[in-house]
Amino acid sequence: MLHKIHFTFNEAVAILPAVKTILKEIIQLKKNLDKTGYNIYSHNYFSGIGTNGSGIYPDDLVILIENVKKTNNMGIQIKNIDTGLIDFPYIRSNGEEVYLCYF
Repeated sequence: MLHKIHFTFNEAVAILPAVKTILKEIIQLKKNLDKTGYNIYSHNYFSGIGTNGSGIYPDDLVILIENVKKTNNMGIQIKNIDTGLIDFPYIRSNGEEVYLCYF
């Protein structure tokens, strides 16, 4: 198994409202960072200017990372921050590990 935490369909549906709130914030934070020209994947501005060795990142990035960690700790996989695609690991009756996707 790839994941420690698995959801039933009903568990995924039950937790979805809380996850959607976190996900909306993550999406908005990413949009805010995009507007400033900050690349969350390379941790620098698109102009190539980074944090100048200060280790200080934009506040929106710090909050975004905290929210991503929160969803990961819940066992939910974020597949696309821009669109809000997430996966809930699920075990089929035949034992196959698959994902319940929400978009």
